[in-house]
Amino acid sequence: MPFGQLNLNDLVALDALLAERHVTRAAQRIGVSQSAMSHTLRRLRRALGDPLLVRGSSDLVLTPRARGLSTIVRRNLAELERSLFRDPGFDPATSDRQFAIACLDLVVVQLLAPLMSRLEREAPGVRIIVRPVDSEILVEQLESDRVDVAIIGPEPSPGMRREPLFGDRMVCAVRRGHPATRRPWNHAAYRALRHAVTVPPSVEREVLGLMVTQGIEIREVLRLPTFVAATMVIADSDLALTGPRSLMVHVARRLPIQVLELPLKAISIPVSMVWHPKDDTEPSHQWLRDLIREILEQPGQRRRSRRR
Repeated sequence: MPFGQLNLNDLVALDALLAERHVTRAAQRIGVSQSAMSHTLRRLRRALGDPLLVRGSSDLVLTPRARGLSTIVRRNLAELERSLFRDPGFDPATSDRQFAIACLDLVVVQLLAPLMSRLEREAPGVRIIVRPVDSEILVEQLESDRVDVAIIGPEPSPGMRREPLFGDRMVCAVRRGHPATRRPWNHAAYRALRHAVTVPPSVEREVLGLMVTQGIEIREVLRLPTFVAATMVIADSDLALTGPRSLMVHVARRLPIQVLELPLKAISIPVSMVWHPKDDTEPSHQWLRDLIREILEQPGQRRRSRRR
């Protein structure tokens, strides 16, 4: 009989038979009838090509093959039981786990500094890898554990858990002392600016699409891959950058840039945390999500998870 034709009940019965050395007692031990246990013993003998239990002077006696199997079967069943039913738990203080976070560039600055500070205090052995958000392969990355959690904008994530963290509104940033700050700030002034543009596809589509509906077309002269790189450029030039307020305000504390409200209807970008349903109850993933939520979720933000 091929190994695949044995099932877990057969191994549990074998363990009871080898321990009790008696068909009736083995049946009572696992809660089956004597006839069912006798039938299982016959199947095991055929499958293993060995009688396993033979008549002795007063009780059944284990064959040499059965004696060799006894310890192996007991040890592996016990390990399987522990693996299936114990609480795996997660202790961040002693863990050396590595987490991969796919994160929008516009959130990296806000998340990483406080996250690494918390890890230094609470989980010094935990390591973080940050990956760019690629909406075309994000679901596959989450499914294959190449990404544990993603912080994304309006990108679709079919079948994944999605929890809104906060909504960010778009603003315009220019260097301090920029000529635009010395003139009336209106639609015409905004349109006249020379713009650096970033390329997170979903955010860019959302923002530029909303501008078009409001009759605004920006004059793009430079395209960059990240918001952070763009802020460095505008701090030393007369280019303007339209980006998320939370990031611009954060960077303005460190670079000589000035944040201006857009002279048009508010444009907001939702920022959400996304993960695979298989990780819903995994303790280390729950811990990481709680930590990210504490850092990024705005006060009063309603917590909820939903499929998209």
